[in-house]
Amino acid sequence: MSSHQPIFPIFVGSGRSGTTLVQAIFSAHPDLAITHESQFIPRLADRQYMREGMFASEMFVRDLNRNPDYRRLEVDDGALLRSLAERPASDYSDAVRRVFMLYAEARGKTRYGDKSPGYVLHMERLAKLFPEARFVHVIRDGRAVALSYVETRFGPKDVPAGALYWQRRVTAGRASGHELGSDRYQELKYENVIADPEAAVRDVCPFLGLEFEPAMLRYFEQGEKLRSETADPGAHQSLALPPTRGLRNWREEMSDSDAAIFEALAGSTLTDFGYETSGKNPSPVTVLRAGRAWVHWQAQRAAARRKSLRRKRTQSSSN
Repeated sequence: MSSHQPIFPIFVGSGRSGTTLVQAIFSAHPDLAITHESQFIPRLADRQYMREGMFASEMFVRDLNRNPDYRRLEVDDGALLRSLAERPASDYSDAVRRVFMLYAEARGKTRYGDKSPGYVLHMERLAKLFPEARFVHVIRDGRAVALSYVETRFGPKDVPAGALYWQRRVTAGRASGHELGSDRYQELKYENVIADPEAAVRDVCPFLGLEFEPAMLRYFEQGEKLRSETADPGAHQSLALPPTRGLRNWREEMSDSDAAIFEALAGSTLTDFGYETSGKNPSPVTVLRAGRAWVHWQAQRAAARRKSLRRKRTQSSSN
């Protein structure tokens, strides 16, 4: 960890895994403010902001404001530009720290963190950008994740796609975590947070350099405010509740056919992460459905990669 910076907590995972609940709990700590899905850090990391030895502050702020996730943080652009003028940023990472510092100061906090589930695919790069970063990987049974996505307006639209989406993210997170080591990576099961919130939170606090505070478990007192800061408040109704069991029970809500196809696609990953499976061999129909889902998923990923490459080329040409 950098000797000049406080620990920078970054909460990652597959979406719909309880990352927003965990964010709410840790944001209720009197010292810590955690942003809701900043998203911009890896997107802007390839931009060339150093011009003739100086950081291009106005360009940086302009690029930030093209991102609706940044605008939702309500960071004062004037304050950010003044900070960058009074003490010019040494590099991109330094400039990003100013954004988070202003976010925390506006909430009366001395430390900041980030909750962006998608950063689970960028952990190693973020670790290089921020040597002080520590990653908490929030993990939930993928079957509950897939069902939750089906009911939202974003993410995978059916259980097979949800299985592959969840599998990619949890396996990528654990692989990156192994590379980073236990001093920078820790896993947190959603099910443990629900079963014994205090024990689960106390287990994470030392990793992030925090003292446990009882107020953390009263996050729901600010539930409506927390919901208003998300991109989709309707998808986070449970923030107004204390940790509650049974909000999503895949055993009761998932059809037998969907449970079978989930296992066919990601059963080994469920087992790797300590979740029980039926152990049954998939039927020929399930195998066929799983194969079609996998092919469709790969086509979607290829299209997403092409889109990303086009965006990077556009950014490069505008530098």
